[in-house]
Amino acid sequence: MSERARQQWRRVLTRTGTIVAIFGIVVFLGLSVGRVFVRQAAFYREIEALESERERLLFENRSFERQLSFVSSEAFLEREARETFGQQRLGETAVYIDETPTATLEVSEEPVIVPSHMQQWIEFFFPN
Repeated sequence: MSERARQQWRRVLTRTGTIVAIFGIVVFLGLSVGRVFVRQAAFYREIEALESERERLLFENRSFERQLSFVSSEAFLEREARETFGQQRLGETAVYIDETPTATLEVSEEPVIVPSHMQQWIEFFFPN
């Protein structure tokens, strides 16, 4: 092989090697940047999920605070004392109403015959 052919091969290999190296660097940087974007998107999704969880917990906390203030109120405590323990104030008399049904209705199995409106008018004006 002549000197000129060697130089030509050397140039081709050098150019090819440079192009391959540049392509490798570009691919490496592209993958690195892509991974950063994927991680960043995952962080943003996690932040949104945590913020919604925070809002839900704050709402639940406010609900519990309202319930606590109601349960610790004087009116609730008095009602519970009256209903649960049968207590009353001085001078009051406790009256209990039995809520069990006292009478039962008997249902007839015979069909109910309802006369027509015309028949009702005739019976109204001309009773038998």
